[in-house]
Formats: sequence, C-alpha cells, structure tokens
Amino acid sequence: MKTRSFRRRVGVLLLCLLAAAALILPASANSAQTWFEGQDSTGAFMPEGSESPIVVEGERLIFDIPHFPVLHGSAEDNAAYEASVTAEYTFYNPSDYTVTSRLLFPFGQKPYYMDGAFDPETGEYVPFDDTAAYAITLDGETVERRVRHTMGDGSEFALESALAHFSDDFYADDFFSPEMTVTKYVFRTSGVEKAEYPSACAAFLIPTREGFGEERRVWFPQMHQYQTHFRKSYAGTWVDFSPENEITLYVLGAPLDEPIEWTLYEDGGLDLFDQIEGSVTLLRTETQTLRELALADWYAESGVSEVDWYNAVITTLDGNTGAGGLIGRTEYYVPGNDLSSRLMRWYEYEITFAPGQRRVNTVTAPIYPAVDMDWEPDVYKYTYLLSPAATWVDFGRIEIFINTPYSIVNDEHNAFAPRTEQGYQKMLPGLPDGELIFSLSTVEDPERESNNGWMALLWILVAGYAILLSYGTVILLALFVWNVFRFSVAALIILVMRRREKKKTEEE
Repeated sequence: MKTRSFRRRVGVLLLCLLAAAALILPASANSAQTWFEGQDSTGAFMPEGSESPIVVEGERLIFDIPHFPVLHGSAEDNAAYEASVTAEYTFYNPSDYTVTSRLLFPFGQKPYYMDGAFDPETGEYVPFDDTAAYAITLDGETVERRVRHTMGDGSEFALESALAHFSDDFYADDFFSPEMTVTKYVFRTSGVEKAEYPSACAAFLIPTREGFGEERRVWFPQMHQYQTHFRKSYAGTWVDFSPENEITLYVLGAPLDEPIEWTLYEDGGLDLFDQIEGSVTLLRTETQTLRELALADWYAESGVSEVDWYNAVITTLDGNTGAGGLIGRTEYYVPGNDLSSRLMRWYEYEITFAPGQRRVNTVTAPIYPAVDMDWEPDVYKYTYLLSPAATWVDFGRIEIFINTPYSIVNDEHNAFAPRTEQGYQKMLPGLPDGELIFSLSTVEDPERESNNGWMALLWILVAGYAILLSYGTVILLALFVWNVFRFSVAALIILVMRRREKKKTEEE
C-alpha cells in the first residue's frame, strides 16, 4: 500500500513539474484548426523525355485575386469564387521543320475547404465543380484538351512523383501488371469478450525476415498496428465486434504458401504477454485480376478514365509497399471508397508549330491559397511552381502581375515593391532557382498571435489541483529545497566575509 501511495505521489509530482515547464512553451490561441492547405499551381511543361526544339521566349503571369476564399462555405460561396491565375506563353519554333508538342498543365486537387457544400433545401451534398473557370487558348482560339488524373497526396506538388505512373496505358512494371492474379482472403474473429477487451486486436506473424517473398505482395488495408518483437514482425488490426466481424487480406501475385496464423491480443500494443482467448478463422477465398481489383470502385460518372483510375490505385499500392512486400493501410485509397476526390487533375493538349512560327498559348485557372490562421488577421499563402518549366529547351523573361486590393506580407527583400494602383508586379530575366511564393493579408503587418494567457492559467490550475492531491509530498519537497537554498546562501555569505577579513588582516 505504501509503495502504491509513494508511486502515486511521485507521478503527481512529475505532473506538477511538467505543468510548470509547459508554461514556457508557445501555444496557439485558437482551439480550432488554424491551418488550411491550398493547392500549388504550375504552368504548362513538356513531359520528361520529350524532345522538342520549341523555346519559351517569355511568360506573363497574371494573378487576379479580388477576394479570399470562404472556408467551408455554401454552394453559393464556392460558385462565387473568382481568384485565378493566367499564364500567357510566347512560344517560338526556331527549327526549319514542323513540330507538334504535347503539353501538360496540372491544375491540382480542389482544396478540401472548398470540396462541396450541404444543400439544406434538398438535403443533399452538392459537389463543387470549378472546371468551368478554366480556359486554354492558342492565338485566341480555344484549344482541344483532355482532362487526365493522377493520384495526389494533398501536399506540395512534386513533378517527378506526380508523373511516376502517368501513362496512356494500364501501368505495368517488373511486378505489377493488369492481368496478374489477386487472391482475396476473408477471415472472421470470434470468441472475444467485448466487455472485457474492448480494444482487442488480431495480428499475424510475417513469415520470415524477407517477408512474403519476391513473387507476391500482401495488401492489408485494415492494418493499424505493426510491431517487432525479438526480430519477428507482426501486423495487426482492431477486432471488429460488428455482425460481419471480417478481416480481409489481398495477396497480389502468387498465393500464400502457408496459411496465415492469427493471434489475439488485449490491445494495440501486440504485447506477447497480453494474448487473449478467441479465434480467427478463414471464411472464404476469392480470385480476381489486379485490374478488376483496382477498378472495383470506378464509375463512369466520376469523369476519370479507367486507365487513370487504375494507375492511381497502383500508385497507392506501389508507394505503400514496405519491407517484405507488406502493403499497409493508406489514407489515400481503401476498397469501397470513392477515389475521385484524391486525384490531381491535369489538362493535356497539343500545339503544332510551323517552321519559324511564334504562337501565344494562354491558360487560366483558379488559384487556391493555404490559409494560416495563426496571424491576426489571417494570412493567405499562394504558390506557383516555376521549376517544371525547366523541361523547355530555353525559357526567357517572366513578367508577374498580382492584381489585388490586399497587401503582400513577409516580403523581406521587397521583391514586389513598390505597390501600384492595381497591385504588385515583378520582372525576372529567366527562370529562378526557387518557386514563386507570396502571402497576402488585409493589412501590411499582421501580427502572429501568441496569447498564451488562458493556456498558462489552465496549467496553473492543473498544477494546483495536483498539489492539493499530494500536498504532503510537494510541501515537504518545497521546504527541503528552500532550506537547502537558505543554508547555501548563508554559507556563501559567511565564506565571502571570512575571505574579506583575512585579506584585510594580511594588508594590515
């Protein structure tokens, strides 16, 4: 009993110390989400490996930002959004032969703060369609274009990874192929007491340190735990207490040589000493092709081609393959979910140039900022990627115009100064090393919020409550520290005085 009481008091004491330390840490003054991701924008570029003599003599970038987006607004708010970027390219064919170039223009995913709205009149969810705001012209005439899709990760645009599985055909490599065999294994758990083990988990041992072999990969979309004990690895998931109570594994390639052996644990720690009673039995197996698996959730109304949908699924499976061929749970795609909201959209179009011909290509698209609400007022960050333009043989000057009533902030080098009546402008002799990034706000000098008062008060209250719970230990410790401090100071004063007296005596 004394030992338990002592441990409790020590634990409370540590809580007090942590609370005191937390007082010096910065904290957000907002309890709600303070950062919203936007979408990076980029211009038209040549796909890697393309050989074309076409050069870009110049580019005019025009940002029209009359207002900021309404975060999670209504369908009317989304439809009224007008902020856009227009990229106007002057292309030139210096060769003495006709050239046809294939161009790609990625216009990103819709940011989730404008993904759609609930219509109270119909009781239905209204998806936000912004494609009408896009336009591609060549010498003033509309260009025939095709919308393509690749898997997006919702973060900053990376050209190399975005194009890794971009193909006109169903993607195939040394392992993946559309017609490869996929074996679906469906298991069911039983005999687990929910009342006693509400956080129970089921896990299996990965056969060897090399995993499942080079001829197969195991996709476990329900995986939530991965642990290694004594050089053995285990993959697990929470026990589902629903009537179906099923666990599904997909084996891509050769079927399993040995049956999966499951073990049940009392929680997600997969502790070998916390195994519990119960069983996991194989209900059924099903066989299909990888193409059938990848297209199981595809629907024509999505506007995505079968090829792009399939390749997006393979991007997810390939990118999440871990050691030993285990493909774990991914937030980007699980069976039964609509993939369309995760896809990055591209325009694909062609331009033909006669020998010595100059042509003007204009692309207009909405632009979505990232929103930082840790400032007062909020700061809106816009990113336009210039690096993909390095795919051109030569790239000339760039003229940048930002037409907006708002103020550019955090412009340390005055790159956009001075402000004109319409907004800001900037001229570059060629492609810079970095990207074009600027932030806007309703004032020139927003202040970062650092109101930690309420958080400090909360920690003081927690610390005070903890002191009340174990006042004896804390008070004794405080008295001990105080007395040590008092005696140390007294001893130091006595020592100093004695040294002064000794020095005075020696001088006399």
